[in-house]
Amino acid sequence: MAAKTSIRSPFDDADANIILRSADGADFHLYKEVLAKASPVFAGMFSLPSTPEQATSPQVVTLTESADTLEILLRLCYPVERPAVRNLEQLRAALEAAKKYETTALFSYLEQELKALLGTAATPLRVYSVAYLYSLRDVCRSSAKLLLSNPQYLEPKIMPPEFRMLPASALFALTQYRRECVRVARAVVMNFDWMVFGTHAKQTKALKKHSGKPVDSWAWLSCSMSYHSWATITAGGKELTMTKWMATYIVNALDALEARPEGAAITSLSVVTPALEGARSCRGVCGVTGWKDLLEYTILLEERIDKAVSQVQISLPF
Repeated sequence: MAAKTSIRSPFDDADANIILRSADGADFHLYKEVLAKASPVFAGMFSLPSTPEQATSPQVVTLTESADTLEILLRLCYPVERPAVRNLEQLRAALEAAKKYETTALFSYLEQELKALLGTAATPLRVYSVAYLYSLRDVCRSSAKLLLSNPQYLEPKIMPPEFRMLPASALFALTQYRRECVRVARAVVMNFDWMVFGTHAKQTKALKKHSGKPVDSWAWLSCSMSYHSWATITAGGKELTMTKWMATYIVNALDALEARPEGAAITSLSVVTPALEGARSCRGVCGVTGWKDLLEYTILLEERIDKAVSQVQISLPF
């Protein structure tokens, strides 16, 4: 007994000259001319001589794809409403079908749909994996950047199914990219030349003659209270002293960037609070303007970190 089939709307034209049948029994009544224009695979298939039976009724071609996958593909080939694909499994199946039938013109739309999944519940690691498998450079870069925001993204509890096909080089590229982002982000924090002499409102224009401290600079550099513990830094070839509470902030910021190499990491309460408490205990400049200076400094530092990290590109073979 033959399996029952159904016709998928809007691909139900009575004068169609080819029927594509999905693996799960859905028929798509189509026109060879449209399919041949969209796919060189179909064009080659239709160039073969017809049998006498095909002269009186449309040829039926059974494919291995599901009805849902074929509908996505065909809606992109035909002048009908385009599909909104918000399911990673469906999108991956559509990409595989587009690759199989060499409908390369469809990849741009499917790439945008995949990129849109980064704003949903889909994990950026799976999106990256799918994008890598189909050589979608922009989506790989966007998902790799999003992976920086949470180290747990790289430690899934369940192995993504794409890992069975993903080359080891794809994951190595992610590791290298993350390592380089950490390096450049931490280098921004350790740039004491910019802290002291950079172009900002607290730029040091002169040093005090006797103490050698910067004039009108950040509180942690200009405070002269003797009970402070100090750390030594080098800026502009000169050795300067910085309050211990600010040195604590620098260490905490470096640790935070190791886990999350993005500007927002160095403005979190866990990073900033110990420094603020240290500044508040000072009866001199730090106690008056330390909190304000630190707030201003972290805003500037956040921008500089994000700019530096944005210039790092993941190395891809496509």
